[in-house]
Amino acid sequence: MAKFAYFRRSDVSSTRLSLGIGLFVAAVAAAAEASAQTGGAAARIEGPIVAGACRVRVAVTNPPAGADVELSVNGIFRRRQPIDGAARVTVALDGPLVAQDQVRVRIVAPNAVGDFTDPIDVAASDRAPEECGPGLATLLAGDGREPFWATGYIGAAVDNFAPAEVGGYLNPEAGGTSRMRFIAGVNFEFRMFGRPDSPVQVWLAGETLHGVRSADVDCTGETRPPVCGTIGGDPSKQFFYILQHASSLEAFIAPRVEFATLQRRTAFPSKVYATMRFGVMMLDGSVHDAFDTHHFGIGLLSTASDFEGSYLEVGWGRSDLFLAVPPTKRWRRLKIDGLLSFPFPGVNKIWRNAPNAFVQLYSDFDPSGRSSDSMQTFFGLDFDLKDIFRW
Repeated sequence: MAKFAYFRRSDVSSTRLSLGIGLFVAAVAAAAEASAQTGGAAARIEGPIVAGACRVRVAVTNPPAGADVELSVNGIFRRRQPIDGAARVTVALDGPLVAQDQVRVRIVAPNAVGDFTDPIDVAASDRAPEECGPGLATLLAGDGREPFWATGYIGAAVDNFAPAEVGGYLNPEAGGTSRMRFIAGVNFEFRMFGRPDSPVQVWLAGETLHGVRSADVDCTGETRPPVCGTIGGDPSKQFFYILQHASSLEAFIAPRVEFATLQRRTAFPSKVYATMRFGVMMLDGSVHDAFDTHHFGIGLLSTASDFEGSYLEVGWGRSDLFLAVPPTKRWRRLKIDGLLSFPFPGVNKIWRNAPNAFVQLYSDFDPSGRSSDSMQTFFGLDFDLKDIFRW
């Protein structure tokens, strides 16, 4: 889920920076509107729950049309059941609960999500487990991730400590020690081998990045591009504008092998993985068709909680954009990539499809000091890819 972006700080006005502010205000406004749709809807778990149960009875008050009950166990596994106007709903699980599991429920309506109830602890019991289909215990031990997902993102980044050529600023007039760019792109991940409960899983990840130098965008004219970011701007128009006017393109594909799980039975399970990343970078006006940028590395990936998708990765590889003096072997670059992904506080509780925010620090070093180093900071919003086309 790497995000890359570059802007020129000296060219950024309050209008341009309002790209992120505008998206945040629009998200909050939509969330408030969605919250009103839930009205006085509420859900609560009826009666004590004991080990061996595979059904949970939920009392529902004033459910909106088309609403569901969503049930979570230990904050990781979730199951959804339609309410259909009923005052009581029985949520059937695929396997028995065990002692000390924590169960919570909430109302999920179209474009609105309520708060989870306080957790109910599953009490110990000597009775035989109920007859129910296999699978819940296995899923609870797994990570709950879908086998395929894709997201689109828009954002910006400050490039404080990188050579001008990193962002395509090949002309001296672009100078300065800090540059910025508008960026947009697409991420995807596909689980090729394994299941959510498999100790070893093989994934294929990929990403594209399209960047537009802020110096190439005129936000002072009467007709202003969508990326100038007026409050309430349309993210889909911003997304497609950046794709159409990109002055740089980066793309990579990365097979990943997850071979261990840390903190498996907590609210913050994480996967230890090894990966190889194969990528290219293309710059507008460059005499080269593309620059290779590859590495192999190891990392730690969060697979649950509000920080799902966050990771820290360390790798060793090559970045042909940086030429060593004198010329030497190319596989000599140390790369450190850290990303924090998180929901806006409070917004995701009432707006089911609210975008996540991300902040990333990406470093590309030559430990020998024979070629340039690069350190970039990125930030933006991550959308479900379908939402980009629905705005």
